[in-house]
Amino acid sequence: RELSWIWAGTNIDSVNPLFVGSLTRIRYIHTLDFDRILENQLEPTSVSPGIVYLDAMGPLHPDFAVLGMRVEIGPRAWFKLVNGVLDDLAAASGLEVTVAAHPRADPGSLDAMYAGKRVVHGQTASLIRAAKSVVITDPTTSIGMAAWYRRPITVVKCGTLFETHQIELEQYADLLNLEVLEPGSVPVNWSPANVDLLAYTRFIQAYVKQPGTLTLPFWEVAANDLLSSSASEPE
Repeated sequence: RELSWIWAGTNIDSVNPLFVGSLTRIRYIHTLDFDRILENQLEPTSVSPGIVYLDAMGPLHPDFAVLGMRVEIGPRAWFKLVNGVLDDLAAASGLEVTVAAHPRADPGSLDAMYAGKRVVHGQTASLIRAAKSVVITDPTTSIGMAAWYRRPITVVKCGTLFETHQIELEQYADLLNLEVLEPGSVPVNWSPANVDLLAYTRFIQAYVKQPGTLTLPFWEVAANDLLSSSASEPE
C-alpha cells in the first residue's frame, strides 16, 4: 500500500519505491541529529573545550555483538591508539582534549578507557559548538553537527574495526575535504585545520538539512502535518 506521508531528512533513498505513489506527500525536514542543534541553540554554552573527540565506543559498541560483526581490534589496542593520537594532538597544539561520550555509553563506563581526559555525557552538541577542533576515528552521524557549526574536523585512521570502517572514514574525508592523520604522524606543530566552507555547505545540504526546510523539531513538523491534513479532511 502506498504511504500517505513520508517525513525524511534530506532524501528518500532508503524508502522502497513501492510505498511511494502519486498521492504520497513528502516532507523533507532534517536529520534527527539536527534536533540536538535546535535544542543547543536555546541553551547557553557553558563549556569551553579545545579539542573534542567524538567517541563511538570503538570495539565496545553494542551493535557489533547484536549484529554478529567481527571486530578486528580489541579494546586495549584500540584505546591505546586513540589515546596516543589525542595526546599527540594536545601536546602539539596546547589544547585540552574533551571526550564527547557516545549516547549509548553509560556514564562512567568510559572513564578508564580515556584515563586522564574529561569524558562528558549528553552534551555532544554543546561541546562541538564550543570546540576549536573536532576529531573522529569512527564513522559517526555527529559529524553533521561539526559541519553545521563549521568546526575543523580531523579524521584519524587508527585501524580497521569492521569491514567498511576505513572506506566510510575516507568518504567523510573526501566529502568535507578533511585532514587525515594516522597514529605516529601528528606534526609537532599541529594546529586545527582550515575549514572548506564550500564542501561543508554541500555536505550539510546533502546529508543534514536542505535549504528552505522548516526549522522545527522533526516530530513537531510531522505532528503538525498530520493535524493539518486531518483538519482538512471532510467529516
